Amino acid sequence: MPNKTTALNSKSHAQFMGTVRRIIPHVECTWAEISVDHADDFYRDIRVRNPLQNEDGSTTSLRPGDRVVINIARI
Repeated sequence: MPNKTTALNSKSHAQFMGTVRRIIPHVECTWAEISVDHADDFYRDIRVRNPLQNEDGSTTSLRPGDRVVINIARI
């Protein structure tokens, strides 16, 4: 399986900007709801587990209002 850098450098990828709208507590984990800029209404919001783990293994938490980059790559 290719590493993250190889996947993002391939020609089959897309990059979007977004804003964290809210943090959703849940029994199993906490979710961050992200509003994707310029997406159709039906596809605008995505949710990811919060906190996130950095490449060096440390964790970072998203907060409402944070700007994020969303990378989608074919692997």
